[in-house]
Amino acid sequence: RGCLETFTAARYVLPLLQPSHGPGLTMERVVQLAREGDPGCRRVIGDVGRHIGSGVANLCNLLNPSRVVLGGSLAEAGELVLGPIRDSVSRYAIPSAARQLSVLPGALGGRAEV
Repeated sequence: RGCLETFTAARYVLPLLQPSHGPGLTMERVVQLAREGDPGCRRVIGDVGRHIGSGVANLCNLLNPSRVVLGGSLAEAGELVLGPIRDSVSRYAIPSAARQLSVLPGALGGRAEV
């Protein structure tokens, strides 16, 4: 199916919204529109969160982390992205591996990226 980046990176996600929102769209703008209630942007942010959550679930199954911190502009979406991440972790991770997991936004928000 491909690597996580193909489902979550801005260069792959933004073209999904450009037909309805025009060229020059940024993730920061998508997050802003999602927070304002734009249904397309909310859907894309939720889908990205579910894909990230699937990856986090795999990490839980392998490494059993106690905390996952989401940074970058996507972290600014707050619960619009964190909720779907948590839902996917609950669905796909081994329950004992995910029981103590905290999924949090990074303190630096959009100023921190990998």
